[in-house]
Amino acid sequence: MAEISEHKELNLKKFLFGKIGNKIILGFLLLVLVAAVTGFYIVNKSQNFMEKTIGENAIDTGQATLDSIDRITHRRLERWQEFANVNEALKKLVKEANVELDNLENKESYIQTKDTEWINSKGNSEFTTGLTNNAMSNMLRERTNFYKTSTGYDIFPEAFVTNKYGAIVALTGKTSDYNQADEAWWQNAKNNDYYVSDLIYDDSAKTYSLEIAISIKDRGEFIGVLKVIYSIDEIISIMDNVKKSLAEQQQQQQQVDFSLLNKEDKILYSTHNFTILQDAAEELSPILESGGYILAQHEGEEKLLAMARSRGYLTYPGQNWILIIEYPKNEIFAPVDSIKNTMISLVLIVAFIILLSGFLISKKITNPIIQLSDLAKQIQNKNFKARVDIKSRDELEELGDTFNRTIEVLDNLEKEKNQVDKAKTEFLSITSHELRSPMTPMKAQLQMILGDYFGKLSKEQRESLNIVLNNTERLDKIIVDFLEISRIEAARLKFNFIKADLSKTIHSVLEEMKGFMPEKKIKIETRVEKLPTIEVDPDRVSQVLRNLVNNAIKFTPENGKIEITAKVHSGMILFSVKDNGVGISEKDQRKLFEPFYQADNMYQHKSGGTGLGLAISKGIIESQNGKIWLNSEPGKGTIFYFTVPLKPVREMRAIKLLFSESEKIDENLKILFREYIGPLGDREFDNLKNSTGITVDSIKEFTEFLARKQILTKDNAEEFKSRALLILNKTETIKNPGKEVGLDISDLKKGGLIK
Repeated sequence: MAEISEHKELNLKKFLFGKIGNKIILGFLLLVLVAAVTGFYIVNKSQNFMEKTIGENAIDTGQATLDSIDRITHRRLERWQEFANVNEALKKLVKEANVELDNLENKESYIQTKDTEWINSKGNSEFTTGLTNNAMSNMLRERTNFYKTSTGYDIFPEAFVTNKYGAIVALTGKTSDYNQADEAWWQNAKNNDYYVSDLIYDDSAKTYSLEIAISIKDRGEFIGVLKVIYSIDEIISIMDNVKKSLAEQQQQQQQVDFSLLNKEDKILYSTHNFTILQDAAEELSPILESGGYILAQHEGEEKLLAMARSRGYLTYPGQNWILIIEYPKNEIFAPVDSIKNTMISLVLIVAFIILLSGFLISKKITNPIIQLSDLAKQIQNKNFKARVDIKSRDELEELGDTFNRTIEVLDNLEKEKNQVDKAKTEFLSITSHELRSPMTPMKAQLQMILGDYFGKLSKEQRESLNIVLNNTERLDKIIVDFLEISRIEAARLKFNFIKADLSKTIHSVLEEMKGFMPEKKIKIETRVEKLPTIEVDPDRVSQVLRNLVNNAIKFTPENGKIEITAKVHSGMILFSVKDNGVGISEKDQRKLFEPFYQADNMYQHKSGGTGLGLAISKGIIESQNGKIWLNSEPGKGTIFYFTVPLKPVREMRAIKLLFSESEKIDENLKILFREYIGPLGDREFDNLKNSTGITVDSIKEFTEFLARKQILTKDNAEEFKSRALLILNKTETIKNPGKEVGLDISDLKKGGLIK
């Protein structure tokens, strides 16, 4: 039995850890599990954070609202206090009323009689009318009307003044009775300087309001009371503004409700259907008992409730009112719930895909694969010393050994190739030296003969010997160029670095070139910016510049113009030589820097150029880590650019010039054609090359043809075009027929000077 159990355990381990595919499945399942747990943890944390944020923001909003109510109530109270205690006319009227009653023997009887008359006449007696229309009453009405006009509603619907016995001496409208001394608000104001009641319904003003009663004093002595009815309309307007502000803040249109309660938990205002001063203690008991914010059931659904309590303002203690803000839980947490549901679905889908993929794929995305991939990149970069050490005891280990044996063969081939290249370079150098050795005495002998040193020559003899001498000199130049190329390829090109100002070099070259083909009357202009003095070999720069200007003069028609520029750019000195000559086709541009290559319309065919000048110029510039390139269109002229570093490169590197890159480009393009088109790729490439040539435009047209005929999908066609242009070292912005040939950012990008 124990053996069976042990056998099952071994089989389980073998299933889980014995195969690469099983390892991948197990690893991915663990990742999915960790991601799921982490995701749900983050979602729950987000929900708690959101709950806390919304709750605290709601409390802050509620507190700010109550502070606003307390602040404006304090301001109203303060303004009426100033009116009561600063207005001398008011004090005079009240004191006169006090004196009048002081002179009566039975004050209480008089006040009681007037109060009865007031009540019975319902405020329409001659006595009442006289009080209502006196100067102080008019002043009170003027003040209350001012507030009504400025706010848009009747903020103080009633105001009146009593003397120290509680009898009314001025009023804005009808009141219920004449004697106010028995009222609680009157007693509170007399004893405490002022009094602000909770919300009540005022019968005479016919509105829900606060009673504001203010003690009137003259030199500290109590002489009467000023009472105003402060309508709830202003408080409701504050609440309406809060409601509007909250609605604007809710980007997802959540329903936000709130209720304003007094200290006895009666509703003063609510966004729900409510009756004013309705008891809400039982309905809102969870939040009233806990304070702060909570999640609780309210009106049949779970809501987030937040509570704030009035705390007064300055000397005004406030009414101890409560503001409760409500958010429906299902709405505020809808984004979190959506993420949670999406995560559950994704976890299930991903888990299913991983389990299914485990049975369809195997032995992928492992460390041995990464090693083999890195090795392939090393081979691509011609690092044939790299090796892999895979000990996976499976097919990947065998593949790794095969890679190692293959790269060893490639290493040997590379060594043989390097030996051949070295022998070729040495042969070229030795041959050039050997060829040049007899050239000097040959030229000397010819010059002596032509100088009649050995006797006078006939006309025919002189012409014949001149032809021999000219060809001898041309051959000598070719040999000199060969020597330069051999030095470039062997990294033995000599540079004599000195401190120099290259602007002087430019002007020196121009002076030299003035005598070259003067019959063409070419105008040469320069635009040379301020250049720094750098350590450089001015003779090598002069050699490159002279070659480019020489070519420009050859290819520019009579009375044409050549423009030379130089400027500091991106840590280099950027030179350009622009002509308005015949231009060079895109097909010819690809091979222009190769030795002996001459385009069909090139002037060398007529002028006898060797075709080595641009190759040597390229070698000189690239030996110093510079770049040389051109921008040209047939019939519009050509611009050659090259860069010289601000700091010299003293350790030379070999620059290969003799072998053409075009064959390598063609081979890479053929491989690309076969990859995308299949067996017909070679034939299609040859047809395209023979018909229109391999250019940017022909590649674009061919790609459009493939997409139009649905030979390739749109995405594959774009990928094919991008890879083909990359092989050509071109980009989409390479050609703009309507653009004047000149120095701009696209040219710099084209040359690789900037990105």
